[in-house]
Amino acid sequence: MKSRDDEILYTARLYLFGVIPLWKVKHTKQEWKRCILLQPSNKLIELQFIEAEEEEKK
Repeated sequence: MKSRDDEILYTARLYLFGVIPLWKVKHTKQEWKRCILLQPSNKLIELQFIEAEEEEKK
């Protein structure tokens, strides 16, 4: 049985070196946790989460 968290997609924008915007990605909460745990400590790409209200404005 799926929980509500497994169905909600969270959007984030990837930034190279924390400055250069790349693309937006959407994952569930479990997928984001998995991505964060598998990231090396010397990150070249940073994530900036986008709020739902901000997403709707565009």
